[in-house]
Amino acid sequence: MGHDFGPGRQSILVAEDEFYIAAELSDALVAAGIEVLGPFPDEAAAIAQLASRRPDAAIVDLNLGGSGPSYELARALRGEQIPFLFFTGYSQEVIPPDLNAIERIEKPARVESLVAAVSDLIDTSAPEDPF
Repeated sequence: MGHDFGPGRQSILVAEDEFYIAAELSDALVAAGIEVLGPFPDEAAAIAQLASRRPDAAIVDLNLGGSGPSYELARALRGEQIPFLFFTGYSQEVIPPDLNAIERIEKPARVESLVAAVSDLIDTSAPEDPF
């Protein structure tokens, strides 16, 4: 199942602290022709990445480092107008109202589903070609 990510290589920031999930997801994204920034196991490292290189989109786990859900990275991405989705075991009720409209893919999920969802994120956020 191939996804067309358009001209140029797209970059996706991956924030996921579970090693095996992060590795499997990163491998699937690379196989789809996407450059992976990360994976980052904590919010601070992921936010620092935003200062040096802007990704085209992001996949964000809500529980980075095992201390419960945190929304700092999500709000930083939204502030930079970088499209992202949540990949989490938390239910929709845990997500605060200001982030409630963000797509949430519940763990466990097939990595192919995440690659397809990221493809849709990039497609819908890309500016229309005027030609």
